[in-house]
Amino acid sequence: MFVLVRRSRARARVREAVSLFNRERFVLQHLGETMALNWIDQYEQRPIDEARVVAARVGAKNSQLLRTLVCQAVLLNSEARVLVERAQRDPSTAKASSTQLMHIARKLRALGTTTGVGEALLWHAHARALVSDFDAVPALLEQAERECQAGSAPALADAIAYRRGRLIGGDEGKLILHDVNQRWRAEGVRNPARLVNAYVPAVLGPH
Repeated sequence: MFVLVRRSRARARVREAVSLFNRERFVLQHLGETMALNWIDQYEQRPIDEARVVAARVGAKNSQLLRTLVCQAVLLNSEARVLVERAQRDPSTAKASSTQLMHIARKLRALGTTTGVGEALLWHAHARALVSDFDAVPALLEQAERECQAGSAPALADAIAYRRGRLIGGDEGKLILHDVNQRWRAEGVRNPARLVNAYVPAVLGPH
């Protein structure tokens, strides 16, 4: 979407596509809309619309879509992202958000999806960062990257690698950033840093 569609039109294109489906019942296309609009929010460096994520869970539960693994994974990852953003904006929520992230990480791991372990490790890393325990974060991110590569999610793996590069800095960090930037630009990505943000939030403590 971010490569082939003008950014100014991306949100409208998503809504046009989903307008074909009745809003009276929450279906898979509405879940896709939630995921896509979250990505666009992040690409545009805006906070995710928390009310949208809450409404998606209610709709999915009422329509029984929440029983599917894909729905559970999308919503858990969306909720994790909301927690990270909230804690980074409001340090008073950091400890509680860290605890909730670990709960989400356990749920993702238990789903048994191809990317579940990698996503669980990613949110585990964020949970440690939110309580300013950075010692284990680089290793957790590196494990998450490997798991996502193995789970056939190379773009997510690259985004995690980029965040790790930013975190560790130095020559090693610069090399990681260079590799991701070069690879993505070769694939037509105009703004790799923004696309990274669409996939993975910055790894920061509360501030």
